[in-house]
Amino acid sequence: MLGFGLTGRSSTITAAQNVTRLLVTVPLVLLLADVTALGAGFAIAGLAGTVFAIWLLRSVAPRILEPARDRWALRSMIGFSWPQTLSQSLYLATLWTDTLVLAHYGTAHQVGIYGLVVALLAPVSQLTVSVSQAFTPRIAGTHARGDSAGLAAMLQRVSYWNLAVALPILASMAVLREPLLSLFGKGYEAGATPLVLLVIGQLVLNAAGPLTAVINLSGHPRVTLFDNALVFGANLVLCVILVPRYGMAGAATSTLIALCSVTLLQVGQVARLFRIHPFRDDQLRCLVAGGAAALATAALTQLPWPSSLLEVVAGGVLFVSVYAAGISVMGIREETRELLKSVRARLLRRGPT
Repeated sequence: MLGFGLTGRSSTITAAQNVTRLLVTVPLVLLLADVTALGAGFAIAGLAGTVFAIWLLRSVAPRILEPARDRWALRSMIGFSWPQTLSQSLYLATLWTDTLVLAHYGTAHQVGIYGLVVALLAPVSQLTVSVSQAFTPRIAGTHARGDSAGLAAMLQRVSYWNLAVALPILASMAVLREPLLSLFGKGYEAGATPLVLLVIGQLVLNAAGPLTAVINLSGHPRVTLFDNALVFGANLVLCVILVPRYGMAGAATSTLIALCSVTLLQVGQVARLFRIHPFRDDQLRCLVAGGAAALATAALTQLPWPSSLLEVVAGGVLFVSVYAAGISVMGIREETRELLKSVRARLLRRGPT
């Protein structure tokens, strides 16, 4: 779907998989009360999502499944796909290395807390993936036209929105880390330091934008393969060194270093290959507004609160309010105003229906 530029239908496939997983897994867990139920639910959801994706694909291109061997550029296809497949596998391995090494050297209690911290950040990491997918169909065309200025403007715009949307979520979680984690039970506050470290790493990723997509779809998938292989090795070594000494904090530190390293590496590669970069001045405004909001929220947490839930809700509302006010005071670009007007008009148009 992304190849046809239909990002809306692509997101529909993901949503269908998630809904199916929820509808299937919950009854199975209640019935079997076993981890096998989780595996079965994921397998059924994956199969259902595949069938749904094929059906949608055929609605767009009815002849998509008909063999056309005379049009296959097999060498080119394999040469482009195998580095991406291996690169994605190494990237996923990098994300799981900290948890696996912690499971070897740590306790089941530590793994459970660390897994919760990672899960709290998952929605924001999916934001980066979703933005990259929306950006993907335009990269190859812009690069093929030799429009470096257009590619730079697009990358900077996407990077700005990545940071602008993710920052209030991530930073408020970091400031409210202890009351937030205490909502899940006694002892989960031990994940406060790993949460802050992983938040910093995720913010760096969001600020840099979809650099991997730019490199891959501009004809350099082996560069990404090199990056992920290097970072996987470094992350594994750091985990083995840090986790036995520092536990969850060591695991989070190794991941933070790995994420920052690959991001800085790719910033340099994009600058060298295309003479562009993902940063612009209004990202700095986001950071300033986020800093002001963090200070205000931190002051709020010093007050006595009857419950952690109330503290998290009040702190979250304050953070978003100060953040939005700060960005508004410092000024926003005309393109942002136009986008917000467009979204508002679309919502109002859909409202009555």
